[in-house]
Formats: sequence, C-alpha cells, structure tokens
Amino acid sequence: LMPDATEHWLDAALVSGQLVDGHAIVSGDLDDWPFLHDNGLFRADARLSDATVKFSPEWPAAEHMNGPISFVGNGFSVEGSGTLAGVSIAHLTAGIPSFAKSELTVTAEGASDASKLLGLLRQSPLNKQNAETLANIEANGPADVTFDMLLPLYKAGVPGRTRGTVELKGARLREKRWNLAFDDVRGRADYGDGGFAANALQVRHDGQPGTLALRAGAAF
Repeated sequence: LMPDATEHWLDAALVSGQLVDGHAIVSGDLDDWPFLHDNGLFRADARLSDATVKFSPEWPAAEHMNGPISFVGNGFSVEGSGTLAGVSIAHLTAGIPSFAKSELTVTAEGASDASKLLGLLRQSPLNKQNAETLANIEANGPADVTFDMLLPLYKAGVPGRTRGTVELKGARLREKRWNLAFDDVRGRADYGDGGFAANALQVRHDGQPGTLALRAGAAF
C-alpha cells in the first residue's frame, strides 16, 4: 500500500515539535484499511505545535510550524504557518493525496526582507548551478514569495519539480562583480529548477528610472 521511500519520508519528516489535540476515528474492518471502496473510515487529526518539518532533503526545513494535520484514508494533509530559512511563511499547505502513488506537494506564501529570500535560495538546489551569481547579488527591502514543489516518493531517483516567485516591492539590489546598485526595485522574479529570471524589473539607478532584466540558468 505504501512504497518504502514514503515510509522513510514519514519517519524522517517530523524533525522536532509536538503533536497536540490528537484524536482518531476508525470504523470498519481493519483488514480492509485504507477503505478504498467506501467500506470503512480511518481519520486521525492533530495539531502541529512549534514543529520542524523537513519536506525535502534538498531544501531547508520548515520551522516553528503550527497548524492542523490530518490522516484520512490513504493520504495526509497539513497546513499552517512558520518560517523557511528565516523567511516568514504566512500560509503553507502540503500533503500526499494517496500513499499508493505517493506524490508530495508543498505550496507556501510568505513575505520577508529580500536578503532572507536570497539566503533561502543559497541553501536550495538552485545554488548548485548558480552559486557564483547568487553569491554576488546583495538585496534588501520588502518582498513577497511563493513556493511550489512536487516531490515523487514512490521510487527513489524520480525527479520532481520546484518553482516559485519573488515580488520585489521597493528593494535595493547590488551586483558586486560589476559594482552596480539599483534602488526602488519593483517587479517579479521567477525561480525554479535550474535557475531564475526577472525580465522587467522597474528600478532607479543614479536617480534615473529604468528597466532591469536578470537571468541565470539554461532553463530560463
């Protein structure tokens, strides 16, 4: 019913924290679990309290996570708020709809200083191919972020995908290699497997308005 990789993920994902207010309902013959043919019910609910959850071995863990978690039939779901490498996450949802297929999805939305978002990307798989670029960019100022990940667990080595956006809202950017600095940077950057791109950022340079494009990685 459940691939070995999924069992390993469930064993390792909850790094620390507490499960509180737990309760369960089981109705039917347990020999028929997970009751795929409407012949019973299994449901267990609880709340995560100040939890650290490692959704992916390649990304930083979600920390200080609080919110409800449910195991229903042959899957699970969790939602809540927390932090990701210091980035404040206002809303996160994750789950595996079916343990038989075992595809983990994670989506998140948050806001933070752009410097913390850069720190998150430097701790992610994007840094493997874009380390020099990310190391030479400095950023600070307000920004919103989204995160969307699909992680197949049914077989080791099956690639997933990650993507997201960063919305700069008056930030300051500096490229250290070329000693370029831009103020009041506004606009969207997209990131994902293999790189990132920001095609039309509105900026000010030496007091003059302009448009800035950034790109790194073959996929972008």
